[in-house]
Amino acid sequence: MDRYARQRKLIAVGDLGQARIAGAMFEVSAQSPRELEGVESEGSPAHLVERDYLERAGARHFALRVGTAAPFVHAAHFEHAEAREQAGGAWRALLQLRAALADALPAVSDAPALPATARATRP
Repeated sequence: MDRYARQRKLIAVGDLGQARIAGAMFEVSAQSPRELEGVESEGSPAHLVERDYLERAGARHFALRVGTAAPFVHAAHFEHAEAREQAGGAWRALLQLRAALADALPAVSDAPALPATARATRP
């Protein structure tokens, strides 16, 4: 069994999507001028979480992001700075994965309908 077997079973990923993730170029933040020069840096929690999420999804190609990263729009929901940074890194990784999968996703009309018992409901 390969490492990404569960992802491949998802309609939103499949074999084509997993191949797109493996072949895509993902940007991760540089946390210091030294890192921009190619010197490794420990980075912030957000930087480390972002890269870790991407690597665990199967990303292989990385480039240093020049400039600022996308603002974390849900930051106000996190009271503590460390939790906010980690959630921001995860959110930015998921945005990039979604973009990489955009062309590989089946059209909504192609996706099988969920049975009524499987649909999410709100209490």
